[in-house]
Amino acid sequence: MFELTMINKKYEIFIKMKEDGTIIEENLNDKNLLNLISNFWKKNSKDKKIIIIKEQTRVLGLFYIKNLKENYIEVYGTNIERRGILSEKSGDVISIFDQLFNNLNMGIIVTDSEKNVIGINKYALKNNYSDNKERLLLDGIKDINEYGESDFGKWREKIIKGENNKAKNELYIIGIIKDEYGDIQNYYKIYSDITQIKKEEKKLSYITEHDLLTGLLNRNGFLNEINIKRLLKEEFTLILLDIDGFKRINDSVGNSIGDKVLRDISDRIDRVIDEDITFGRTGGNEFGLLIKSNNEKEVVDFLNTIKNCFEEKFDLLNGAYGKDSEKIFLTISVGVSISKKDNGTSLILLRNAQSALREAKRYGGNKIIFYNKNIKTYTIEKISMETDIKLAIQNDEFILYYQPQIDIKNNKIIGAEALVRWQHPEKGMISPGIFIPLAEELKLIKDIDRIVMRKGLKDLEELNKKGYKNIVISINLSPEYFEEENSIDEIFQEVNSVKVDTSDIKFEITERSAMGKEEETIVKMERIKEMGCKLAIDDFGTGYSSLRYLEQFPLDTLKVDMSFVKNITTKENSKKIVDVIIALGHTLGFNVIAEGAEEKEQVELLKKMGCDEIQGYYFAKPMPKAEFMNFIDNWR
Repeated sequence: MFELTMINKKYEIFIKMKEDGTIIEENLNDKNLLNLISNFWKKNSKDKKIIIIKEQTRVLGLFYIKNLKENYIEVYGTNIERRGILSEKSGDVISIFDQLFNNLNMGIIVTDSEKNVIGINKYALKNNYSDNKERLLLDGIKDINEYGESDFGKWREKIIKGENNKAKNELYIIGIIKDEYGDIQNYYKIYSDITQIKKEEKKLSYITEHDLLTGLLNRNGFLNEINIKRLLKEEFTLILLDIDGFKRINDSVGNSIGDKVLRDISDRIDRVIDEDITFGRTGGNEFGLLIKSNNEKEVVDFLNTIKNCFEEKFDLLNGAYGKDSEKIFLTISVGVSISKKDNGTSLILLRNAQSALREAKRYGGNKIIFYNKNIKTYTIEKISMETDIKLAIQNDEFILYYQPQIDIKNNKIIGAEALVRWQHPEKGMISPGIFIPLAEELKLIKDIDRIVMRKGLKDLEELNKKGYKNIVISINLSPEYFEEENSIDEIFQEVNSVKVDTSDIKFEITERSAMGKEEETIVKMERIKEMGCKLAIDDFGTGYSSLRYLEQFPLDTLKVDMSFVKNITTKENSKKIVDVIIALGHTLGFNVIAEGAEEKEQVELLKKMGCDEIQGYYFAKPMPKAEFMNFIDNWR
């Protein structure tokens, strides 16, 4: 067994017998099993190196032939069903390791230094992908042989044939155990069937990247396509089109008819575009297209084809509800951003197209506007605010509010999220919805992050001194800050500058921060965890996290984005998304917190769905530190 080899380099079972199966020496003390081994050898195993002995459906032992010399065979092995068979002194320890080895919910195969199998746990035998145990062992040896020295200790995925030749997804790792001299003593393979998780990943991928009304890519999926084209250094044109006066349709005949019109629009456009054109719904009545051409004339010709889709009237009622048909013409406003000219990130390209679209709407709609630097995207107010933000950082005008987080199973306050506010000396309190996007655009968000982290940690220290224990403070780290080379060193310095229990500190990062440079992200996360702090993925579900990496991230919490929570009681699709996220989080061993709950019905439904924690206006709005302490006192 695995632990016997590790602890004292002795095998549980040793048999020496002649080539004809006659026993010369043995330490088995089990005549039934001894006869089975001898008979098995005589009948079946003269050309085999691996022997599995079973009686009816029970696997009794696993054995391998060490060598064959001077007409004697030495057989080493393990009795899978036995427990604590060493001396009394070491028996308890071995029993513990044995239980861990055999009760672990993952398959384990162990070999000696010559890659002869010496141990296999019960999960591997019970959950084998076929009834052929020998194939199981040989597959394990094959995986070990295929690993290079630099690959040991790295997780891999592969697709294998399972029962009834069905494809299975396996996550596995090959490792080595060295003796005190640094020589390889054992190889091992640990693996798990992740087929169900991959199915959930595929389902979540579709939900998070597709618009459920039209079946087109949603804004997130559309942005991902832009990112791919930017990475491949492709030249393309980004087109945004908005349906003029669409609000009148919803107001006059209702949202359900408005949804029907949106589906009709997407169908008409989809019928006239080529397969290599990316088409998505990027907003309520806004659609996006990516085409390969970056020639303005070709783009205009293409857009004329799109506008032809609107020459035929749209039938609003189509005889529904017993009413006569009502048909109307629709027009579109179009904003265009050409990647060759408008160099920048995917978000900048999208913003440029949005600026051009706004300009087309400003001129009354039914216009096509190409983005250029003469379009004034900065108003006088924005320029003034840019200066004010820089002064606010210098003058320490940013303050923190705290929004409580409630453990809904035990009905107690377990923490709060630190949220930044701007107390302007002349304009009063300024909403983060106004200054945060601008700070991100101006690359000033990193400085604000540092302020929030420093003040949040100081406030936590003060809470502890005043007797408020076991309150976890969540601090947001923007993608721009988290990706900085020295960000973790700064975090380490700030955490060590206060006297707090580090388990009361939780850092929240977005999916965008986590994905992209996954290996680097894992290293940074592990350093934060080494400090004793907690980690959460914020706004989960708005991006796309590969489960291959998500399950490797040392996370504590998934935070469901409020955009799903607010519609959970009114839209079945939002409910399904939240349900999937909660199930996924629990499958991976994470706590799940929902943010943005404002109504009692939402809270009750989230509790019923198994959500662990809730943050939202239903319980409390964000509040200054002093009010937060009073809130805790009153709750108690």
